[in-house]
Amino acid sequence: LATSRGEEITGLVSLSMLWLVLGISHDPMLTADVYGAWDALGSAPENAAPMVMALGAGDSAAVASLLHNDLEAPAFRLRPVLAQLKEAMLAAGAVGALMSGSGPTIFGIARDGAHARSIAARVDGVFDLVAVTSSHHASIEYLDGDVL
Repeated sequence: LATSRGEEITGLVSLSMLWLVLGISHDPMLTADVYGAWDALGSAPENAAPMVMALGAGDSAAVASLLHNDLEAPAFRLRPVLAQLKEAMLAAGAVGALMSGSGPTIFGIARDGAHARSIAARVDGVFDLVAVTSSHHASIEYLDGDVL
């Protein structure tokens, strides 16, 4: 969970893998420009509790429905093609999609690894680079076979 201007990071626990498709653009965005546009728009604080619960339950559909990034609207105003790229990710079958950070990477959430590879194949060529990855368990340690 990233809050404030992204410098306050809190690791969230997820007991199951979350599969992601990254749509990467080689045309960078200036973070200062995106934050400048964001400052002009303002935002309301989000309640993180539903996302924490969805991650803890390993519910990728619920996680996808709760995605939020205050910087997405100003970035889309600065570079409207990003909204089209997000729609392409969704049209390819992602259960949810969002811009990462201040952009321009768009990620899509998949149900599982096979679904992620299917989405990646459909958006190959739409983005400069497409990658499939999965989350890792955060804040969990295994000692002598026990989960802490």
